[in-house]
Amino acid sequence: MVKKSSYEESEKRIKELEKEPPEDKRAKEEEQRCVQLDLVHEVTNRINSELALKALFSEIVTSIYDTFDYYGVMLLLVDEETNRLTMQSILDGYADIFPKDLWLAKGEGMIGYAAATGETQLSGDVTKHPHFVRKAEEETKSELSVPIKSGQNVIGVLDLYSDQFNAFDKTDVSVIETLAGQIAVAIKNARLYETVQQELIERRQAEEALRESEERYRTVADFTYDWEFWIGPDGHYIYVSPSCEWITGYSPEEFINDPGLFEKIIHADDHLAVVSHIHQEQTREEVFSIDFRIITRSGEERWISHKCQPVYDTDGNYLGRRASNRDISKRKKMQEELLKVKKLESLGVLAGGIAHDFNNLLASVVGNISLAIMEMKPGSKTFETLVKAEKIAIQTKDLTARLITFSKGGGPIKETVSIGNLVKDPIGSSLSIPDINYEFSIPDNISPVEVDENQMKNVIHNIVINAAEAMSGQGTIKVYCENVDIGEKDGLALKHGKYVKISIKDQGPGIPEENLTKIFDPYFSTKSIGSDKGQGLGLAVCHSIVKKHDGLITVESESGIGITFVIYLPTPEKEIKELKLDGVQVQSTIINRQSSIQRVLVMDDEDMVREVTDAMLSNFGYEVEVAVEGSEAIEMYKKTKESGQTYDLVILDLTNKIGMGGKEAIKKILEIDPDVKGIVSTGYSYDPIVTRFREYGFCGALTKPFSMDELSKTVREVLDAGRSEM
Repeated sequence: MVKKSSYEESEKRIKELEKEPPEDKRAKEEEQRCVQLDLVHEVTNRINSELALKALFSEIVTSIYDTFDYYGVMLLLVDEETNRLTMQSILDGYADIFPKDLWLAKGEGMIGYAAATGETQLSGDVTKHPHFVRKAEEETKSELSVPIKSGQNVIGVLDLYSDQFNAFDKTDVSVIETLAGQIAVAIKNARLYETVQQELIERRQAEEALRESEERYRTVADFTYDWEFWIGPDGHYIYVSPSCEWITGYSPEEFINDPGLFEKIIHADDHLAVVSHIHQEQTREEVFSIDFRIITRSGEERWISHKCQPVYDTDGNYLGRRASNRDISKRKKMQEELLKVKKLESLGVLAGGIAHDFNNLLASVVGNISLAIMEMKPGSKTFETLVKAEKIAIQTKDLTARLITFSKGGGPIKETVSIGNLVKDPIGSSLSIPDINYEFSIPDNISPVEVDENQMKNVIHNIVINAAEAMSGQGTIKVYCENVDIGEKDGLALKHGKYVKISIKDQGPGIPEENLTKIFDPYFSTKSIGSDKGQGLGLAVCHSIVKKHDGLITVESESGIGITFVIYLPTPEKEIKELKLDGVQVQSTIINRQSSIQRVLVMDDEDMVREVTDAMLSNFGYEVEVAVEGSEAIEMYKKTKESGQTYDLVILDLTNKIGMGGKEAIKKILEIDPDVKGIVSTGYSYDPIVTRFREYGFCGALTKPFSMDELSKTVREVLDAGRSEM
């Protein structure tokens, strides 16, 4: 509802709405209609709750004034004896100007003309209306006069006015005309009520008032989109509102003819609570409410907010209960989504901390293994064993990456890879069960993709492990890859463009339809919990990773046929010049000693990390000094600079639980020496600083755990490159 807006603004909004796509336009029109119905429903409830005529007149004006925030509202009724319009109630910014006994002849002014013709009068400038008559020195600029009709007869006029030009638009006309019909019913009901009170006595009075109350209830309920009903003391329906049909799929007549239908459509899981609630209603005098689910005629599950209250006559006899049922399915869905987000956020906090601490421990393990390799003779059994141990320890980065996906630093570090490597490597490592076979269909012209290889391999690995467990270790897993062009016709929640589609199909028993919508939820799992079973996080991780790659993951299942996971990954828009080569990287164990000693400052809050980094760098021939936290590192750098010496390189841990971390420390060191060469080191392998280290003043980045080769390569690259080239 647009209130007190100018005519030009209203026209502008209408034109903008006309330019929008039909779907958006219909959605906005439906949203506007719902808002209008809510406001009309609110006012209607207020005026229908008042039976005394004078109080009703005041309530009509007050409720409209409060709800819609119009500048001025006036109610005038036709006097049947004089056939003149007399003012009943007014509320505005300058009401004192109007005389209390204001009256108008039919046809006089906009108000009188509306009463005489029975047609709504709208004027953005009252002085230009052909029937303009100023009855007082008010500052009225625009006016809306709506006749109140009972049948074909005009019984009054509801007049709205403003001290602004063009204050009313088509929406105001529609809403106020709807309210005028409700006001006519309310006035008629109130007048009838007063007549009944005067003419009837005792029992007949109470019975007639009850029937009148029921009629008013029907009048209001027929116009609301809530599902209203009134059940008598015998359990049969006295009234059911038309809205029940679009909420439940069943007509009012079906509820009236089958008193047990209400209980039949209640969801099995909520049935006991709702039935118990209904039996308690007769003993309660206050409004009683409960939320529960129903199953509609079409089989759809919907959430209902149920409010009810017993009805008694003046002698205290139970006359049944009235109830209002609102469809709150959308609200419940939003609450479920919010709960899911909160679960993910909680998991992210936990994941980030675990990953950081775990990677710090691994850094020490990998470093010490690398140092031990240095002492072994190449080709010996112990040498080969240590090399394997080092490789396995470094591969545990993939495990922490799965947790880091949910932390704030879980953004992917993308590179261009071939789809064959992406799919075959994790599947080959996952399927170690002899009776599991796999088939690939990967065309030669399949497009490469830009992805975080470790994260996406984790996705494939998770899906394949789930498939193998679903097939109880026997059967075939089929993998299909194809280039697809996604457009509007596909109906997928993806940006239109070119994608690679990866389909992974198993031969397991499938998933029940009711579980398909939950399969990517955190903590949802159909597996038993145990040392070799999942915790319901694997597929939630997959969903999060694919989404962060601007892709989509879906699942299809038929009972007894199996499950097919489908992953869509966007292909790079720019031309690909280089692809990551197939094969395993061979680790070098040759140490390139420096021709001249270079000094390196290492800052880390973990003793074991400092010690092993010191030992590895020393083996490379560097002179190493260590600091525990950022402030200490800054002071050490400052002193060496003042003494005429300096460090050739600083390696700073990103986070520090003792004091200042690397992000803040590098800023201070850059103030001392703008030419400093710094490397950021972190256990948060997907922190944005790792991918954009230059933006933070660093020349390189190391993610823990790192091997001697990784450390040597990164240090050498930073030292060999001039700062201007970085």
